[in-house]
This record gives sequence, C-alpha cells and structure tokens, in this order.
Amino acid sequence: MAPDSPSPTPRKLTLKFFAGARDAVGQPSLAAEIGPEVRTVRDLVAWLCRRHPALAHLSDRLLAARNLKYTSPDAAVEDGDEIAFFPPVSGG
Repeated sequence: MAPDSPSPTPRKLTLKFFAGARDAVGQPSLAAEIGPEVRTVRDLVAWLCRRHPALAHLSDRLLAARNLKYTSPDAAVEDGDEIAFFPPVSGG
C-alpha cells in the first residue's frame, strides 16, 4: 500500500458537538467508526451530513478542533482522534 493510500482498517473517533451542531446531530457526542473514504476533517463533515442531514445547513460554516486544537478542513483524521464541531459564534 502506498503511503498516501487510506487505511483499510476502520478508525475509531470520538466526535463532540456544540451549540447548533449538537442540536442538528441530536446528542453532544458519539463514538464513530470511519472507513478509508474519510481522510480529512472535510471528508468527516460530509460523512456526518449523510448520517445527520440536519447538520448540512451548518456544514460550510462548522469549525473543528482535533485533539483540543483548532484545525483546518484539510487536516488528516487519524485513529483515536477526538474531533469537536461547533458553529462560529459572534457577540457584541
């Protein structure tokens, strides 16, 4: 297998949801097992939207943190990661 090839072994993630993302998914967290098609945070958002269609209206605005650090949509997703999702907030 080439180094850039996705892992054929399912990876286990802990997913956390805040504010509107939590409302859309219907729970504050879940354990997920993802396949090789999910390589990045962006892929993970698409995967989640297929399972939780109510999340789709937030998908282009969701912020993500990987293992307690803000991350980009292009960041890799690895076995054992904790990924938190939340919509941007504003105040004033």
